[in-house]
Amino acid sequence: MFIHKWINLLSFFLFPLFSFSQYNNNWCIGDSVRLSFSTSPPSAFFTNQSSHKEPGTTVSDDSGNLLFYVDHEAVYNRKNDIMLNGDSIMGSATITQGILAIPRPHHSNQYYLFNYGYCENRTYCFNYSIIDMELDNGFGGITLKRKIIINPHAYGKYTEKLQAIKHGNGEDWWVIMHEQDSDRFLRFFIDSTLIQGPSWQSIGNRHGTGSNYGQLIASQDGKKLAAVSGNGMIDVFDFDRCSGKLSNHLYLGDGTSSFYGCSFSPSGRFFYVSNWAYDSTRIIIQFDLWSPSPKFSQKEIWNSTNLIDWTGQHLLGPDGKIYISHMLFSSLPIHIPSIIRQKLTVIQNPDSLGIVCDIRPHSFDVSPFRTFVHLPNLPNFNLGPLLPPPANAGPNRTTTCVADSALLGTPAQAGYLYAWQPAAGLSDPNIAQPKASPGQTTTYILTVIDTSRSCENVSTDTVIVTYEPAISSFSLDAGPDRSGCPGEGLRIGLEENPNWHYQWQPETGLDDPQKARPRARLQSSQRYILRVTDRTELCEKIAYDTVDVQIENPQYAEAGPDMLLCEGIEMADTIGVRPIPGAVYSWFPAFGLDDPEAAQPMVRLQQPQLYRLQVTVDTFCVSWDSVFVQVEPCTKIFAPSAISPNGDGINDVFIITNLPPGSSFQVWNRWGNRVYQSDSYGNDWQPNQLPEGVYVWRLRTQAGEDLRGTVTVIR
Repeated sequence: MFIHKWINLLSFFLFPLFSFSQYNNNWCIGDSVRLSFSTSPPSAFFTNQSSHKEPGTTVSDDSGNLLFYVDHEAVYNRKNDIMLNGDSIMGSATITQGILAIPRPHHSNQYYLFNYGYCENRTYCFNYSIIDMELDNGFGGITLKRKIIINPHAYGKYTEKLQAIKHGNGEDWWVIMHEQDSDRFLRFFIDSTLIQGPSWQSIGNRHGTGSNYGQLIASQDGKKLAAVSGNGMIDVFDFDRCSGKLSNHLYLGDGTSSFYGCSFSPSGRFFYVSNWAYDSTRIIIQFDLWSPSPKFSQKEIWNSTNLIDWTGQHLLGPDGKIYISHMLFSSLPIHIPSIIRQKLTVIQNPDSLGIVCDIRPHSFDVSPFRTFVHLPNLPNFNLGPLLPPPANAGPNRTTTCVADSALLGTPAQAGYLYAWQPAAGLSDPNIAQPKASPGQTTTYILTVIDTSRSCENVSTDTVIVTYEPAISSFSLDAGPDRSGCPGEGLRIGLEENPNWHYQWQPETGLDDPQKARPRARLQSSQRYILRVTDRTELCEKIAYDTVDVQIENPQYAEAGPDMLLCEGIEMADTIGVRPIPGAVYSWFPAFGLDDPEAAQPMVRLQQPQLYRLQVTVDTFCVSWDSVFVQVEPCTKIFAPSAISPNGDGINDVFIITNLPPGSSFQVWNRWGNRVYQSDSYGNDWQPNQLPEGVYVWRLRTQAGEDLRGTVTVIR
């Protein structure tokens, strides 16, 4: 199923990105000239105001209506008046791209105006203003003015390059500059509220060594950025709209020519460069960037030895043609007409190779108005968000058995990574077109990642492979249910058949979910489903069964009832109960106990104490209990609950505390046989010859009290 729709590449060339909106429909250039591309060819008008020598820009609305234009001195509205608070821009007339305007993200009718020019003290700085077109009844005004981004500095710290490219999200912007006499670019990230940066990147050649001038231009798709300089540098880079980083430096320069203007064809295939005033021959050259050797694809498409004809800036027009400005450099008075100062050069078919591009020098007439080297510094406002890579998992398929497979996906494209989930049943989950033999109906998810960029680079698609077994399933016994303690390794399953394939679900807690008898270690109960595939024949047989693993933690620990010891009397008693075979006992704290690792330790205390008992059975089954031993003065008759007549002199004798003189005392075993009798008991019963066990005793005092209880004899 192909869930994404893609723009046909041919449509991209036939209908360039800039056709969606007419932001560049008007150009205010030279000495008070406005070109309107609402007609074909464009029409020239008199603006009454601006004088664009090098820096400046012009912005129109989506319908192609002029909004404002900027030279190095002021911002002008569509009435050709200085915009509200638009005076004193304080730009420099001789900075190639000193002015730049871009829409403010998420703020309709607002624009950032960037200016690399003068500060208040006539030092140089990089600053910005905010233009709000809703002010002054829709003629616009500046709300924030000349806010410094880079602190003032002496002239020459940065070259005259200033350009913007939309972020990969299609909303935010990257603004880019270049440091003078350096290979470092500066980039700023621009969103609706913040201007973040600069970030620095060293790449390419040193620009501005002895000459700061030259354009910095982006291709219409934002994938390329090119810089030319008067020291013979022509650098072309790949541009990542997600990170703002440059890569894959391509050097096309000669190190000697005074390059100034440059431009990309609409497709980005061809790159055009012209030189400046200081070379004996004026030239315009074309490079084919799709050529295996772009540097050696250079073709000279125009030249002139007229030393007063200075070729200026390039700009790709809304009509798909490249326009190149000229300036007359002579003592001829400015009011005297001249073909050089009144006409632009036009490349009619910039996406054609060599002379087929049809360059027409000095062919577009703006007379009686005059031009300089300036053309508007206009980034591509229409550049939208990056499209995710195409993910096409193919049509839904049906398989009849494991021997039958379905080919998924479509042929691979270079630069993409492919990942299929789940991987079960696939010949290779990391290729564009794996074979699927799932053995059960499965929905596969294809994820495609474009490795050439870091945002908007993931897309997904799904395909369902329906499994229809060719033959019925067979009966299966997956083995008995099991029970155990948390973390205990319990073996489940059945004897292995070499012709069967095993798959347990879920895989939680299993050491190998594809074994016939895996070991399960769980913290809670779980039902497992075993799927067995018999592949002894061409088409598989499938069977299912379940095994329940019950996890519980039995309460083995029994610390016995709370007890009372008499204060100040040298006697002991036992805590706990009879031991469980194989169990490990640990009492905490060990204070006052004869053996803290016994099931029934003897306790001697002179103060109260709480004991905690830990009992571990089979390593994994652990349980706890507690007993409180109270110690207090005894005024009543008190008898111990256990004695240990083992001859060690400790607790060998059954001693009754506060025993009244002349009391009778009798003891019976568990069969009811009397094993001891005294008419006047003197705390002297020591059952040395009696076996371990529980005995019943009875005490009668002369005052008529009749007391009964049990005592445990422990060896």
